[in-house]
Amino acid sequence: MRIAICVATCQRPVELRRLLNGLNQLTFEKNTPPQVDVIVVENDDSGQGLKVCEEVGPNFRWNLVGGIEPRRGISYARNRGVSMVPPEADFVAFIDDDEIPAPTWLDELLAAHHTYQAEVVSGFVEPKFSPDTPDWIIKGKFFERPSQSTGAVLNTAATNNAMVKADRLRALNPVFDERFALTGSEDYNMFCRLQVAGNKIVRCNEAIVYEPIPPSRMTIQWLMHSSFRVGNSITLSDLELLSGKTWLVRLVKGTGRVVQGMVFMPFHFLMGRAFFVQDLRKIAFGLGVVTALFGYKYIAYRKIHTISAKKTVPSGSVRQAS
Repeated sequence: MRIAICVATCQRPVELRRLLNGLNQLTFEKNTPPQVDVIVVENDDSGQGLKVCEEVGPNFRWNLVGGIEPRRGISYARNRGVSMVPPEADFVAFIDDDEIPAPTWLDELLAAHHTYQAEVVSGFVEPKFSPDTPDWIIKGKFFERPSQSTGAVLNTAATNNAMVKADRLRALNPVFDERFALTGSEDYNMFCRLQVAGNKIVRCNEAIVYEPIPPSRMTIQWLMHSSFRVGNSITLSDLELLSGKTWLVRLVKGTGRVVQGMVFMPFHFLMGRAFFVQDLRKIAFGLGVVTALFGYKYIAYRKIHTISAKKTVPSGSVRQAS
């Protein structure tokens, strides 16, 4: 069996090195160890991601391939990565450049595929906080994903932790819609299209990746921007994929989020920041939905968002795709 792991990155050399170190420690107990290809695509001409791959390459267990996608936009980078997947690959797995896989991550995704006969398996993302994280961030559960039991059938997934049968992915044209290159939710759109095409998506809580949460995301401003972006971009996607009733349904739900947040906000303000910010996020999400319905597209990724400071990495050896 052959599995390609696709990673899109942009000026995050520290996080990428940490991810590659984690992938180097993958173990297989439930499945025969597969042939693994790790494909890293840098969405920036600077090539910082390639330099990290060159340093890690000599001691890397798997086949490591690097490429550059100069066009700014996450859809372009992800499509570039998929285009580099070997034709012999049976599966394509996705993980974000700022995450760390548990050693059994890929093994559990494969096991879930065999158990539930699913074309897509979506894993669990566990946030990791530093000791000085504000209490209101933990209390508000702002970085926790919706809870689902293992084996639950889903309508969509995300590229922060998922595995897809390669032939089903190749059947999409395009794989990632370039209209979402700068808005985000290109993965939401892609997995929704897979589900609409009849592919089964299941949850696997045992396939864990860890997501360290940096201080830059622990602000009210970032949380509100994130909620607005998600509401806006997934609504734009749904308008493309769903029936004519979508517009009215989304208008009612989006407006309801705004009203609900505004009604409870004065009371929750007295209960503490966590509850107050939850209301602000509901309002931001609802506004994102409503503005999308009236044709506004929020360009969230016009600027490069980096987590760590830039760092120069010495060169080693890694194969670069032409």
